[in-house]
Amino acid sequence: AHLDRRGFKDVIVRPLAGYNFTKWSRKDLVIEAGVCAAERLGIPYDISPATGSCNPLLYLGLPCLYTGPGRGGRWHCQDEYISVDGLRGIMEYTVRMLDEMKRLYVNSSDPR
Repeated sequence: AHLDRRGFKDVIVRPLAGYNFTKWSRKDLVIEAGVCAAERLGIPYDISPATGSCNPLLYLGLPCLYTGPGRGGRWHCQDEYISVDGLRGIMEYTVRMLDEMKRLYVNSSDPR
């Protein structure tokens, strides 16, 4: 319809490939571990139930968590960067999150 309205009625758009977007549930233990870690460290967080990206874990039925405190920028460019303080924060957050995952998975019936 968009192209038709602009005079391109002869153009046919055919998808050649595709994949599902990444999505998850707030109830997944890995998401809960990330939230618990952020809360315990006093890091503000935002939860979005889906992203436009694709992650291979999706095809295995596993949740995916994009996370990390700190400052960085220019993602996926040749001059991508992260600050030293941001790296320290990510290391502290990762250790806390792994501790939370262990605590949550040990106390759950989740087979993963």
